[in-house]
Amino acid sequence: MSEHIVITNHWRFNELGKANLSDLRFGFMGSRPMDTIVVTDIIPNQEQFEAVFEIGKICGKYHQVKWLYSSARENIDSLMEAYNLREDGLISMPSNPVDCYRYFNRADALFHAIIASAKCFIDKAELLLKSRFGESSESFSRWKSITSKSYDSSLVYALLYDLRNHVEHDFWTISLVNHNVTTREAGLAINIDNDLFGLKLKKPLRTRLCEWSEKRAKSGETAWLSLGKCASTYREMLTVLYVIFLSDYTDSATQCVERCRKELDAIPGNLLIWDGKEACAYSATGQRRAYHIAETSFPSSLKKELDLLEDYLKTFMRPDEKRNHIVK
Repeated sequence: MSEHIVITNHWRFNELGKANLSDLRFGFMGSRPMDTIVVTDIIPNQEQFEAVFEIGKICGKYHQVKWLYSSARENIDSLMEAYNLREDGLISMPSNPVDCYRYFNRADALFHAIIASAKCFIDKAELLLKSRFGESSESFSRWKSITSKSYDSSLVYALLYDLRNHVEHDFWTISLVNHNVTTREAGLAINIDNDLFGLKLKKPLRTRLCEWSEKRAKSGETAWLSLGKCASTYREMLTVLYVIFLSDYTDSATQCVERCRKELDAIPGNLLIWDGKEACAYSATGQRRAYHIAETSFPSSLKKELDLLEDYLKTFMRPDEKRNHIVK
């Protein structure tokens, strides 16, 4: 049975920029996912629509970036937890050769998912900061400064960021190293000497990898980057970047709510329903579309999330480090 109303994702709110006021109605839905949507006959006035539209765009972009960050975190946590992966990359392998193959293959699949989802988060957050605040803004300049410094100072960040552009089209896997069939122990690693240079990485990065490998060789160590170390480092870096994005969007949402509080407090519902010819352009079956209206408490929820993440980062940082420093 088809729905009569499509409940859109939060980040689709910008679609309403093409809506006519006469095609809009306020609606209401309870807190449970399967609650019935009630559509009123009340048409928003221009001031109400502008207030709802402005805070809706901020709320939508936040939800989009949060989703991407959460996806990357879930992929990293899944890899770390499923393999009880430590920073040294050491794992316990199954005894059956077929199970060993699948065990290794699954780890490789998860790591590829980390590379893809993490870069998607970074690129989308950067794009939204640029479009929201402007290329010359303090917010965007700070983001670019930190991501550039991270790329230049952290080999892990630079490698995983650049790998996304290659593994989508080329074949490359992580490596299983030091496999001891007696103890069934092995290490998951990025082996610099195994297939990596066949991906045509950027020349400066190739030079850095060679220099790092040569330095390791002089110390009698192999050219392996522990997968556990890579994943945990990337998790910390992504969280720092998300905190930076969240901080700027919290300020923006707070200012917006204060400007529009009078109009937002008078809204008779928590949904905006769009019907009409323009709405059909976003639906193959011509269904009405429902958009979530952000509550005036929205900035407070962002602040709580920001505080929790900053507390989380303090467990990785030295006391003298500030939150806009990338953990190496």
